[in-house]
Amino acid sequence: MPTRPFEVYMISESGKTIKTHIGTKVTPDYSINDSPTFDILLVPGGPLRAIQSISKNKKIIEWIKSQKSIEYICSVSTGAYLLG
Repeated sequence: MPTRPFEVYMISESGKTIKTHIGTKVTPDYSINDSPTFDILLVPGGPLRAIQSISKNKKIIEWIKSQKSIEYICSVSTGAYLLG
């Protein structure tokens, strides 16, 4: 049995470090252009205003829609707004 049953990667639109609404810096492993194939996709939530802004980003929304081979797609909190 593997000691790490999951490999967890973070992605962002550009692959550059992003700053969350509370100031935490997150350094993604990939951009949406060079990300590997995933089995599970977790779309995080955040302040509704930020999620509404992202929902207008066609590049991100089209990338999410294109992930047809992912076995499980889920969200946390307001991330469901993006999946809707």
